[in-house]
Amino acid sequence: MFIVFGLCGLLWIPAWLYVSRRSEPLRQVEPRGEGPTMKQILQHRSLWGTSTAHFCGNFSNYFMLTWIPYYLVHERHWSLSQMAVIAGITYLLGGTGQIVCGSLADVFIARGFSATLVRKTSCGIGAVGFAGCMIGCAYSSDAASALWLMLAGALGSFQGVNVYTISQTIAGPAATGRWVGVQNMLGNISGLIAPALTGILVDRTGNFILPLLIVAGVALCGGAAWIFMVGKCERYDWSSPESATPAVAAA
Repeated sequence: MFIVFGLCGLLWIPAWLYVSRRSEPLRQVEPRGEGPTMKQILQHRSLWGTSTAHFCGNFSNYFMLTWIPYYLVHERHWSLSQMAVIAGITYLLGGTGQIVCGSLADVFIARGFSATLVRKTSCGIGAVGFAGCMIGCAYSSDAASALWLMLAGALGSFQGVNVYTISQTIAGPAATGRWVGVQNMLGNISGLIAPALTGILVDRTGNFILPLLIVAGVALCGGAAWIFMVGKCERYDWSSPESATPAVAAA
């Protein structure tokens, strides 16, 4: 199965090569140079906003990945085949939702709406919706919990589609690599915390109510980070004198 899924993961390469070769060459949009220093990037308030939001979003993702199969089988008493269907639909809705959300964002921005408004609204809706679904999973019947879980997959995509879009937009070509590198490192620390914390709480309480409520709370924190900690969704001018000043990207 590792070999099969590994090879399936390479199927996108021919399509990508075809599309990229037909695309227009990228224009040089910035002067050549080394770009901002790591110190400048670390002093940018939006970096900590996107990193916090990424951490919170990944907290939910790691929880779903590591514990939802166990939750569906042992707490909700679905069979393994039923669990596979429910989890599969959840991820399918999440992937489809990202395509739809990204396309709609492009449409709204092309029609003159602010990129900041469009992307932060999307993140806010995703955070509140996902949190509500987790609460629904905690306090609903077995059948309803499966529906809440599927809906969570769809609503979570409202945030997921913006994780790298916002960061790359603000950082620009000169800083994207270092910015996203820091963001990824901090964001994936949740992969150490979410599975372990969930296991400890389930072991001590005997159910998933508290872990689900924690995931809901963390999701809301992620939405707040996108809205209040991240600045405008537009290219930042790293050559400006203000770029050397801490917390320059006020929302």
